[in-house]
Amino acid sequence: MTGTGERLDASTVIWTGGMVASALTGQVAPEVDRQGRMAVTGDLRVVGAKDIFGAGDVVRALTDDEGHYSLMSCQHAQFMGRFAGHNVAADLLGLPTREYRQTFYATCLDLGAWGAVYTEGWDRDVKLTHAEGKARKILINTQWIYPPAPDRVQALAAGDPDIQYA
Repeated sequence: MTGTGERLDASTVIWTGGMVASALTGQVAPEVDRQGRMAVTGDLRVVGAKDIFGAGDVVRALTDDEGHYSLMSCQHAQFMGRFAGHNVAADLLGLPTREYRQTFYATCLDLGAWGAVYTEGWDRDVKLTHAEGKARKILINTQWIYPPAPDRVQALAAGDPDIQYA
């Protein structure tokens, strides 16, 4: 159904949509990019708001020394969250903060019964397909990005910025 109410018959429909950060970013940062994301320094402080740290879909953070920036994805958001949490605590205690870097990048697209496609690197080099790709997607969804158990030790360990998944 189109915006005017017209119905179009089709055997295949592909829907795409863009992503935009919360409009609240404009109330925190003096400038945002075209996706509404705030610029941050290496230690994830919001540019123009030195006492505020940012992470996740609302920030555009440099991920490596090759000039790649974070994407609006759980892969970047979770890892940035570890660094931001560490850096907030370090800043409050007067300790040095750490520079966020996340050199590993991968994508995994679930394609239903066919399986999945798993890629690594910014050039998206295909590493796994079909059942092997699906197994990796299940691992990602059930273990790597799943919240930690409701156990204090495990939850605090999950916040360690040195954790890398690959």
